[in-house]
Formats: sequence, C-alpha cells, structure tokens
Amino acid sequence: MIDRKTAVNVEWKGRNRMKETRWAIVGTGYIANEFANNRNIRMNVVNLKDTFGDSGWWETNIGDIAMLSNKQVQVIVKIVNRIMNQAAMQYAPRKKNEFLKRFDNILDKSGSFRWENIINSNGQLIRPYTAKFLTDRDKLVDAVKDALDRYGIDSKEYIAAKLKRDEWYADNVEQHVVREYYIKKNALIREIFETAPEEYRQYMEYIHEKFIDDQPNSALTTQERNRRREIDKKINQLTSEYKDTETLKSPEERERAIKLRNFIKAKSALDKEYFDYNDSCILLCISYK
Repeated sequence: MIDRKTAVNVEWKGRNRMKETRWAIVGTGYIANEFANNRNIRMNVVNLKDTFGDSGWWETNIGDIAMLSNKQVQVIVKIVNRIMNQAAMQYAPRKKNEFLKRFDNILDKSGSFRWENIINSNGQLIRPYTAKFLTDRDKLVDAVKDALDRYGIDSKEYIAAKLKRDEWYADNVEQHVVREYYIKKNALIREIFETAPEEYRQYMEYIHEKFIDDQPNSALTTQERNRRREIDKKINQLTSEYKDTETLKSPEERERAIKLRNFIKAKSALDKEYFDYNDSCILLCISYK
C-alpha cells in the first residue's frame, strides 16, 4: 500500500507536470511569440523558461503575487497590468465621452420622460422584464437542452420541448420576424405533431439528413445531389397513400400521410409569405407583413 508521503509526492509531481504543460502552452506558445523581442526566443532557440526560477508551496498558496520570485508569473502579471493600464488610460475615458455624448443627444430631443420609469429607487435600471420572465425562459431553454442531450434532435421528446419553448417565445419575446409568423408556424407544427407525431418526427429526421452539409444545390457534387434525391424519395413515401406501387396504406396511415403532406405545403406557403429566397435557398430579406 502507498503511504501518505509517497501519495503526496506522486500528486505533487503530477501537479508539476500539469504546470509544465500549461506553461509550455502559455509561455512559449503565446507570450514568447507575441511579446518577446529576442529573435532566439521567438524562434524557440532559447526557451523562455530556461532563466526562470520556480515557486514553492508557500509562494504559490500564500505569498503576495507582487512578491513572487517566479518570473513566469511576473511576466504574465506585467502583461496583464499593461493591458489594464492601457484600458484605464485610453479605452475607458473614450467610452465615457461617447456615452456622455449619446446621453446629451437624448436629452436634447423633443419631448419629455420620467426618471422613475427608467431607474428605480435603488438606482438600478428598470428592465422590460421580470424575474419570473427569466425563470420561465431558463426553464424552457434548459428543458430543450436536456431533451437534446438525452434523446437527440430527431426524438419526439426534443420536438415537444422545442415546440413548447417556441410557443412561449412567440407570446413573450420580440424575435427577428413579426410575431404572427411564429404563431402561425407553431400552430402548424402543434397540429401535425399531435395528429401524426411519428410521421412528423421521421420527416424532420429526413430534413436534417438532407441538409446536413448545409450547402445550396448549386454547390453540390453529383453524388451529393443523388443523395438528396434519395432522401426526397423517402419523404415522398411518408406523404404517399401507398406503401408501394400496389399496396394501399391503412386508413389511419393514409390520413396521417395526407396531414403531413398538407403540413409541408402550408409550411412552405407560410415561409414564402414572410421570406424572400433566391434559388440557393439563402435568405435575402424579411417581409414584415
């Protein structure tokens, strides 16, 4: 059995190796290349660490950072201080002046406003949302992430969680397109997901598979175009009333296939109503109707 002293030594050596690796990345990989004026250091002829000492346990855990003998830390602190001083002397005053100019422009505008509608009694800016808004939003966002991690993007669990989140967003959040678009889109998805859940899930899986390369048709190779055609055949089979060229699906299957077909047409019409696309399916502009 390893005694305590041996175990401590092993752990200490492991930490030293980790420190050496991190310094190799930060020291020679970044600091030496970015800040050294010595060509030998920049060309890695001389290792930046060769002339540096090392810090002991006391210095690492208790000592004041300004009093450390470890030159590696001193180099980093020097660089950080230089960045902070530059920000304090140059960036901060400039940003302050820009803010004051914008503030004065607002005050010079016609009309009036009430400070109590902008800042509360504690001096905090009044936000256009409440703590409950953030709690509800985070709960829905976390539910989508959890469903994605546990079940995958092509699962019914993920679709349900995402739809619930999207419906809440449509009612409570200003998004890129007018609210009516999201309400109509969510209504279409809600209807198809409740009446033909497996068919819709399979359809979305094919869509993800079809556009996994995220390329317009004009940029595809012949092989890639053929792959998309095969996926289109699978989608057509989902919306067909026939299992094959001769065999009809059951009445229930035909009803769900028709619903999916109608959903695809309605979703396409909705997108054309609010978006303009070129033949590469790249969004050009949004129609705020």
